[in-house]
Amino acid sequence: PDHVELADWCGRHGLVRQTASTILSIDRAPEQLGDGANVRPMSDRDHDDVIHLHDGLFPGTHWTGRQIVDGASGHDVVLVAVLEGMVVGYAAAELQSDGSGYLDFVGVDPDQRGAHLGDALVRSACRALLERGASHVHLTVREDNDAARRLYDNLGFQVDETLLPYRRGFSLD
Repeated sequence: PDHVELADWCGRHGLVRQTASTILSIDRAPEQLGDGANVRPMSDRDHDDVIHLHDGLFPGTHWTGRQIVDGASGHDVVLVAVLEGMVVGYAAAELQSDGSGYLDFVGVDPDQRGAHLGDALVRSACRALLERGASHVHLTVREDNDAARRLYDNLGFQVDETLLPYRRGFSLD
């Protein structure tokens, strides 16, 4: 983030600094808590709910909800959080070719936030990836996503690096 020469070069070439993201990792599964959420693998009957959640929470991202539920995205761990029979959250992750686990998406219905569903999903996804042989689990989170940062910090994730994107012609901000 403090690379002054690169920042100057980007400015001269019309690239605009965007919000930084942090790569976090953990080499163990955070301990499960009794939180009242039923987290389980996604089933065929959950597809529409996961698509709706994903596309509503992450519009225009690198994978659509349809690609996640159809398996086209490569996510080999897709979990759902269920409360009172309704899918109210999901997590999508994958075991990567280098042996690491990557937690790509964690989404919770905005009306259900604060009930520790994201916590339960992250814990369960980490456990699933490590049981599949992942050496560690990593993820990327925007620095301005305070709620997610608190969640990952509380679970024991450590900062590996900070990525500072520069873009021309579009913005994720």
